[in-house]
Parts: sequence; C-alpha cells; structure tokens
Amino acid sequence: TLLDIEDGESRPLQRHQAKAGLTGYIIRHKVPLLFRSQADIDGFSAREGIDTVGRIARSWLGVPLVAMDRIVGVMAIQNYEQDNVYGEDDMALFATIAAQAAVSIEKARLYNAADSERQKLAAVMADTSDAVVLTDRSGQVLLLNLAAALAFEVDAAAVVGRPIAEAIPHAALQQLFV
Repeated sequence: TLLDIEDGESRPLQRHQAKAGLTGYIIRHKVPLLFRSQADIDGFSAREGIDTVGRIARSWLGVPLVAMDRIVGVMAIQNYEQDNVYGEDDMALFATIAAQAAVSIEKARLYNAADSERQKLAAVMADTSDAVVLTDRSGQVLLLNLAAALAFEVDAAAVVGRPIAEAIPHAALQQLFV
C-alpha cells in the first residue's frame, strides 16, 4: 500500500498477503472489480472464497495497475455509506488513470534498478587499479576509469563519446580495437 486514506484521514500503511481480500483477487486475476452494494461484495466474496480485509464497503471499485504485462499494484476506492456510488464510467476512468500510474511506477522501478547498477559499476571502476576503457561496437568511448585516464594521460570526461583512435592516441591500445 502506498497511500491509504479512510474517512478523509491518512492511515498507517498496512501490508497484506497478495491473496487477501478483493485487492488480492485483482492481483491474482488481473481484472477490475466493481461492486455497487455490500450484498454484491458479500456474494462475490462467498462465491470466490475471499476473506474480508478491513472494513466492508457499500460501494467498491478496484483496477489492476499493469505495466509490461506485470501487476505492479492495485488502485481501489470505496464508499462505506452509500450503495451505487461507482459505475462503469467510473471504472473506465479509473482504469485509464491506473494505466498511467502503472507506467510511472514501472519507469521509477526501472530507473532505480539502472541507478543501482550504475552505482555498482562506478564503485568497481573506482576501486580497480587496472585501466578500463569501455567502448560501443563502433569504437566510441563510453566509459574510462581513473586508472586508464592516468595510464593514457587523458582527461576521462573529454574522451567519452569520441572514437577511441581519436580520444586515446596510443598505438598499442588502438590495436586492440582494430
């Protein structure tokens, strides 16, 4: 749970098993759910063998957050006082918002994973005493560690993005990239 607001008040975040409650059903089946009354919720829960989590709503709407065919969460809203609060139009709007939210969540996850890998690579590059020069297939310098910059007497920042032959005028090194 990223955000839990009930009766206009922010509540402490709680974790539940993925199979618990209506939200768990959405996670397992990747389908939206719309209930217009507590009787609808009770009937569905009984048929599907779903245990109740939290307070029972009178109207409930939940949609999966799906990014790259993977569930990244569920977005749900409920009303504890009135039946028939949400309808098909609300579900369509909620699904549209959920699709955008899922993409944003996935992008953030990918960015964090890439950033973590960059930090690991930077640590390895900084800690090694060996000269390391990384190029792409066309021979453009992508990365150069401090040991390489010192060994080849170049400014690491100045050579990144340039062809290796131009960036590091060292005959023995250039032979490795022929």
